[in-house]
Amino acid sequence: MAEILNVSGRTVSRWETGNNMPDISILVDIADYYDISIPEIISGERKSEMMNEEERKIDKTMSDYATTEKEKIFKEMEAPKCHGSLCIGSILDSA
Repeated sequence: MAEILNVSGRTVSRWETGNNMPDISILVDIADYYDISIPEIISGERKSEMMNEEERKIDKTMSDYATTEKEKIFKEMEAPKCHGSLCIGSILDSA
């Protein structure tokens, strides 16, 4: 690894023991070499190719909630606003 990155073996050893961290430019090279992300290098955890089921459910729930809220907002914008006999058209109609 030291030869590939053009650094000393002692430098790599310091990274491995946590005594030092590589420069960001070297992190990019390491990430490219191992085909991983920089956050994975920093955290020391390899993220699974497949999200676990619980994470997928949470992501789906969040996505569904955001979609529902966006639809509510658009419906409110499209509906004419009336007060007594006075009605104002859709906000989207005036755009």
